[in-house]
Amino acid sequence: MYAKLHRTPNSVVLACCGKEWVGKVLEDERHFFEVKASFYQGQLVDEAGLEKLLLEADNINLFGDKPVRVALAKGFIKESDVIRVKGVPHTNIFKFR
Repeated sequence: MYAKLHRTPNSVVLACCGKEWVGKVLEDERHFFEVKASFYQGQLVDEAGLEKLLLEADNINLFGDKPVRVALAKGFIKESDVIRVKGVPHTNIFKFR
C-alpha cells in the first residue's frame, strides 16, 4: 500500500491506496474517482505502518481493499462507512478533536 501524509497548519491528511490503483481513473453511474499519484503515492507501508498513520491523521482518505480492510479491522470505520467505486472500496474518515 502507498500512504502519504499531507500536513497543513491545522491538520494532518492521510491518503492511502493499494499500489495497483495509483494513476487509475474509475467511473460508474454515481462516482468519478481519480487515484492521483501526487496525492496517494508516498511511502510503502504494511498494515502496522498504516495503523500508526491512521492514529496520527485527522482527515483520512482510503482507497482499495487493503487500506479499507485495515481500517475496518482496527475499528476506525464500520462497513456502512464504505462506498464502492466500480467495486473498489473507498472511505473518508474525519476526526474532530
